[in-house]
Amino acid sequence: MKRKYNVLILGDGAIGKTSILQVYAGSEFKGEHIRTVGVDSISAVYKHPSETHPGQEESIDFKVWDTAGQERFRTITPQMFRMAHGVIIAFDLTKRETFEGVKVWMDCIYKLSRELCIPKVLVGNKCDLANADGGALRQVLRMEAMKVAQEHEIEYIETSAKEDVNIKELMQHIFKEVYVQQKKKRLQEEEEEENDNNGRSKSIVLGRQSHAAAGTDSSIGGGGNCSC
Repeated sequence: MKRKYNVLILGDGAIGKTSILQVYAGSEFKGEHIRTVGVDSISAVYKHPSETHPGQEESIDFKVWDTAGQERFRTITPQMFRMAHGVIIAFDLTKRETFEGVKVWMDCIYKLSRELCIPKVLVGNKCDLANADGGALRQVLRMEAMKVAQEHEIEYIETSAKEDVNIKELMQHIFKEVYVQQKKKRLQEEEEEENDNNGRSKSIVLGRQSHAAAGTDSSIGGGGNCSC
């Protein structure tokens, strides 16, 4: 059965989440802001070198969910957290309040995700604006964002949907993180299942041996009472 994984892209409104996904999906960048109502998604396929068949690739299906960042839509996302295998947390490098909102989104992830160590990546979007005119519009320093990322032991990437900077790299990073974690989890589950099966098999064998031994003792002990 082909595996499918879900990734959420979170963050406050008007930071370019939808543009990031559109550019990754091959659409042209649109300068105007289009408010996301509820959730939307794109499908993607991640190709990872096969470990069992050298020279071949394993294809894994992903769906990336674009969630509305507006406060009034924040109640839509709890159920989305529980189905997610990975999360992108984004903010606008030219709007400090969206960076401060990262803490709220992080708290939501830790509170609502089904896994405490769910793969995450922190993204500072609109680096084209932040780096223009000598950085006059930048309101979040790279060092600040990197410090937050380090506190959560995740990567920090700066992107630009407008100029298609690091968009593919961002997606490939989170896809790989999810793939590696899920494969590790799957192998652990298979190992535990194998150990359980071996344990049950051993118990059955021991049970049969005990039963056989009991039967032998009975026939020996019962020889003197034979009515033949």
